Amino acid sequence: MDKLFRERKSLEPRIKQISDVVAKIKPEVAVEVDVQTELDALAEVWTGYCAVHKKILDHCEDDKAYEDAVHRQGDFERCYISLKNHLSKLLKAVKNREHVTTSSSSQHDVIKQLADQQTEFLRMMSINMATHPSLLGNYLEWQSFFNLFDSLVHKNPTLKNSQRLYFLKTNLAGEAASLISHLKIEAANYQPALQKLKARYDKPREIANQHIKRFLAQPTLTSSFEHGLRSLHDVSDEVIRALNAMDREDRNAWLLFILSEKVDPDTKQLWCQKIAEMEEAEITLECFLKFVESRSFALQSAQPAKPKTSVPFKEPSKPQPQSRGSTAFVATNPPFCNVCSKQNHHLYQCGKFLHMSFNNI
Repeated sequence: MDKLFRERKSLEPRIKQISDVVAKIKPEVAVEVDVQTELDALAEVWTGYCAVHKKILDHCEDDKAYEDAVHRQGDFERCYISLKNHLSKLLKAVKNREHVTTSSSSQHDVIKQLADQQTEFLRMMSINMATHPSLLGNYLEWQSFFNLFDSLVHKNPTLKNSQRLYFLKTNLAGEAASLISHLKIEAANYQPALQKLKARYDKPREIANQHIKRFLAQPTLTSSFEHGLRSLHDVSDEVIRALNAMDREDRNAWLLFILSEKVDPDTKQLWCQKIAEMEEAEITLECFLKFVESRSFALQSAQPAKPKTSVPFKEPSKPQPQSRGSTAFVATNPPFCNVCSKQNHHLYQCGKFLHMSFNNI
């Protein structure tokens, strides 16, 4: 019994210590974790006291000892309940205060975020968009346009998708603008609009072909002058840098483009249809040469066979009977009149002969 009495006596000061700590806690500055720690310690002391009290009651041999144990347990329980109620109210007050503080802080953060978005939107609106590249529908414009749009608008965390779509549509013109003109400026339409533009213009092979075509289309200089040489340098340097950035500076890209421009229109159309269904890595110079060879064999096999020419049998013709002809002699000498001895008329045209009598002839 003495051991149990000593164990019970050691628990009674602990509740006094907890009470002294709680008395120093101020609700306006208290932290939830501190109050909860004292509550947990109080529950531990109460659990230990109840276990010892039960053992003491089991070992009591007379009524006086039993009543004394019950009386001491009642005093301890009143202190425990009072202290627990105080800590519970204090914990509730702290939670309410932190909730109000958190709500105010959240509202402040939301307001600040909206203000930042509005400020950024107005800043973007104030930018002279004419100084930035716009997409008109040319493959060569896509890379520079999207790189700038991606850094200024797409990855800007302060902008909403509806605002991003606004800046996207205001920087399009021509064919590119028509492609997404049916989409309203709503947050849900931003990603579909961007995907439509990527599907149309984000074609690395076509972009590379356009660069090579621009390079090869440079005119041959017939005389030395500053503008022509500078243009030749600038265009060449720009094309080479663009191809290097796309990782398409190898000779296969050049040879494939040049050879595809050499074939006839029908063959080129079939080649374009073929590569439209192929993966990018499968489109190589060897693949093109195999296609051309297969195309030549197909054209050779499709040619119709030339028919053999036969000479039709012809019966020998019978000889036609020769007809006897008559010979006429025409006088070619000039007319001559024997009466008047003149050569300008015949005798029957002579006036002198016509007036002669029968006896004078």
